[in-house]
Amino acid sequence: MRALPLLFAAFVLSACPTQRPEGTEYEGDDPGECSDGADNDRDGYFDCDDQDCDASPDCGGGDDDDATDDDDATDDDDITDDDDTVEPPGAFIYAHTDASLYEIDPDTYAPTLLGNFSGNNTFSQGVTDIGVDLFGDMWAVGFFEIYEVNIATAALTERKFDLGFTEMNAMTFLADGTLLAGAGSQLYEVDTTTGQANVTEVLTGYSFAGDMVGLPDGLLYMLMCVGTTPPCATSLVVMDLLTGDVSEVGPTGQGDMYGVAYYNTNELIYGFNGSGQIFLVDPSTGLATLQSSGGPLWWGATTNPARWSG
Repeated sequence: MRALPLLFAAFVLSACPTQRPEGTEYEGDDPGECSDGADNDRDGYFDCDDQDCDASPDCGGGDDDDATDDDDATDDDDITDDDDTVEPPGAFIYAHTDASLYEIDPDTYAPTLLGNFSGNNTFSQGVTDIGVDLFGDMWAVGFFEIYEVNIATAALTERKFDLGFTEMNAMTFLADGTLLAGAGSQLYEVDTTTGQANVTEVLTGYSFAGDMVGLPDGLLYMLMCVGTTPPCATSLVVMDLLTGDVSEVGPTGQGDMYGVAYYNTNELIYGFNGSGQIFLVDPSTGLATLQSSGGPLWWGATTNPARWSG
């Protein structure tokens, strides 16, 4: 989408529904909110599905069809075939073993091999988790390493090695581009410019059993050991990213579960374990129900936040 003149951009922002109480937040009141894959006002509608974004250029409201428009000549604001609509990058769900990267079909649970990891640190014991952002860029952790990942080839580029990570085994991107990682009871924020990871929270009484995923409801769902360390009977633990409050939802009813993902169509959480099984996890109770078995020995998984409104 071309850049808009500042005056017109200001008009678009002001053209969202009016007559709101002062201070009320709504989708599109800040730049970029109509294309960030998040439900910023938490009304159950995302980006262009929220009527607050009807006038946004990200949702077709800025399509003037003049000579500088990027529409084809045969596509003058054709609502049935507008080439301004860009498919979000990447798959809904990715998962991996210690050595290989897969795409997961969220309906059939079928894995498709994307490649075998290469470029690992000499001391690496395998990739322990992955995260992908809104633009399809993937990062990964080993127990003591942080990598960037080429999704097309599964090649790793090391960004950080630190024995102080105490066996890092969880990672996720949030819709705002924040990259989080977890190790033991510590939650880290990773700088995607430098690869540096800094502790932001110490989750007393909890220890990462495997993975975590930040969802469009503003909550971070984590697979954790409660009052012990791995191996353990994994519980689903939730953190409110606005308040920092942490609470246990409930036991999954399963042993170690290393990967977690989310699919917006059914609004359920997917759990992956080291025995090649995939579960659906109820976000309200934590209970996991077996859906598929006989797959690769899963070490982690991730959800693509660009697909939350897909």
